[in-house]
Amino acid sequence: MKKTLCIIMMSVMAITGFSQNYFEAFVEPEEPGAFHEADFVVETPDHGFIVSCRAQYIYQNDILLKISPEGEVTNRLVFQIDGKSIKYCGLFNETGREGGILAIAVLTEGVSSTNYIQNELAFLRFDADLNLTSQRTICLGDDYICLSTSTDRDLPRFVIEEGGTFFMAAHCMKTNYKCYLFARITSDGDIVSLKEDLFYDNYVVLSDVFVRDKSAKSYGVIIIHSNTSGDYGGEYCHYVDSSLDVKGMKRLMSFVYGTVQANPQQQYPDTTFSYIVPSGSGLSYDDSTFMITGQGRFVNYNHFGWCQFITRVNDSLDALDYRTWDCVERKDNQESPSRWSAGVKGLSVAPDSSIYHCGMNGFTGISNHNQIHYNPTPSKIVISKFDRHFNLLWRRYYGVPETFYDINVIQATEDGGCIITGSSSFKSNYNYIYAYALKTDADGYLGIDENYDIEVKPYFCYPNPVKDNLYMEFSPDVTCRTAEIYSMDGKLVKSQASNLETIDIFGLTSGVYVMKVRMSDGSEFSERIVKQ
Repeated sequence: MKKTLCIIMMSVMAITGFSQNYFEAFVEPEEPGAFHEADFVVETPDHGFIVSCRAQYIYQNDILLKISPEGEVTNRLVFQIDGKSIKYCGLFNETGREGGILAIAVLTEGVSSTNYIQNELAFLRFDADLNLTSQRTICLGDDYICLSTSTDRDLPRFVIEEGGTFFMAAHCMKTNYKCYLFARITSDGDIVSLKEDLFYDNYVVLSDVFVRDKSAKSYGVIIIHSNTSGDYGGEYCHYVDSSLDVKGMKRLMSFVYGTVQANPQQQYPDTTFSYIVPSGSGLSYDDSTFMITGQGRFVNYNHFGWCQFITRVNDSLDALDYRTWDCVERKDNQESPSRWSAGVKGLSVAPDSSIYHCGMNGFTGISNHNQIHYNPTPSKIVISKFDRHFNLLWRRYYGVPETFYDINVIQATEDGGCIITGSSSFKSNYNYIYAYALKTDADGYLGIDENYDIEVKPYFCYPNPVKDNLYMEFSPDVTCRTAEIYSMDGKLVKSQASNLETIDIFGLTSGVYVMKVRMSDGSEFSERIVKQ
């Protein structure tokens, strides 16, 4: 059947960067109360980017953006096929092929969460300026009713294989049952193989799909399960081989990835670290191991709190190495962590084999990424860069005060830097959500200009508000010289030039202070501190 194509070109707003290497961009909502959050991203041959932006509701239409190397949104593309909306499931750069950019999407129709994702996939090709060069739509079969559960983060996921085919993992509602669906599809949309695996949970969410072994065409699939009451029953990693058979399943929730015993240099000695909150992300490390990141928990006889972590594991989920940071004790009545990894893809490998990790600090009262836009709080973006042995090269904290950020994807770029995509809003109106993209250079820095107001800091201090000890975590590529704390009338009340990882402010009276952090290279940063 001939497909009709309706294309609408729309104007945009962007805050641009000042160099080819870095930028920050905001994309304004189309109408009051609506928003699109930036999601999948691919670098174009001209070193710009194509970004898919997911609509607020699963049955609403997604959009594509063209972002120049300088961060300017130069094109915006919204279209439907036969009146059906499009939900993007992946973007890929097909070097050497006409069009260059391949987008894979599912088609949706209806105006409610009970009638949305259909059984059709669209394979769409664009050039670097978002001009459509070809399209094809395929139907997986009339007995497939729905390619998702009722959440906007549970769309099918795709990864590209050697030879140009694609592996797909999805959840399906069929006429008589529900199943996991695994497929191998050519880049032209021809189905090579299709297999099902039954599941019986009332609620499942596809958290991530990643290559386990590229040469063997095996994959890891992270899936969140819950019980009938909606409480999380756990997160699992499934192993799928080249024949699309599920070969194993391991429970990620609460698996121990590290312990610290009697180490006085550790902030919390005699501590057990474990994976705890659903929303994990994986990435291949080598042919026999892979990386997992997510929200961690630390526990000992005196302390319980949250952290971020990255660990390398084998198929038996034996932790071979790990790194943990941003350890923060649980606050009164806090039932969820305030540290989160990126919601869709939290890890990426740079051209020099270094590893990028992205997350956010500052969320409170949130149990998963689907709730973030219903209860936004000020937050910071955190980008970490490790070598292949998990040695931290640098860590940067980004953001401006009283601003909300949520991150979906981090992607390494050809110049050695990275780009992150997600959403943002400002204190003046947290219900007004912007699609958001941030591009850094290989050292994690941005263009600096008199009009450029985003803060980039090589340290993080917590907790804030604080009762007694203020903890400082510094990136290893900087050295802190002094930390000085001033009252609001400008009086110096504390100065510290050694052991700067822990600052005792127990003796200060309750109130608001300004801390000035001076680095050995002469740079200086200010921090607003609330003493309880």
